[in-house]
Amino acid sequence: MRYITGIYALNMGYVGGFQDMGFTPGDWHTPCLDWDRIEYGETDNYPWDDWGIEEGVIPYSVPKRKAMKANHIRACLDLVADGRYGAAQGMRDGYICNEHYTEKVFEMALYLKGSEKWEDVNRFMGNEYQGDWLDYLERTGNEQRRA
Repeated sequence: MRYITGIYALNMGYVGGFQDMGFTPGDWHTPCLDWDRIEYGETDNYPWDDWGIEEGVIPYSVPKRKAMKANHIRACLDLVADGRYGAAQGMRDGYICNEHYTEKVFEMALYLKGSEKWEDVNRFMGNEYQGDWLDYLERTGNEQRRA
């Protein structure tokens, strides 16, 4: 399925889901983007299938157009999976800003383990979430104990 992702999805409103765990702010540069050049993803290119895909309204579209889009968490994870760490930087405290989602973010990021990008993904997640990421990996048996 084709859907809006990345920075464009982060600049579209959050619709809901995830057992009503709360709001995620996403990005706040909506007017700065060229909405005629929207960034799309394809669910077949990511390990999450259609998880985190929802319907949204494309900003500045006249008449208002609806499209499938990644929620803010999925959009961040897509950026990480694509190796776009600079764009994903700040996902914890800038785009998601809701600790209720941390465990879900970790669970989904772990889907990238075994990929050629895993070392970089692991490093990024460690920088972004620090000890929480390392504790999660240890708790789930996915990394050796810290020295």
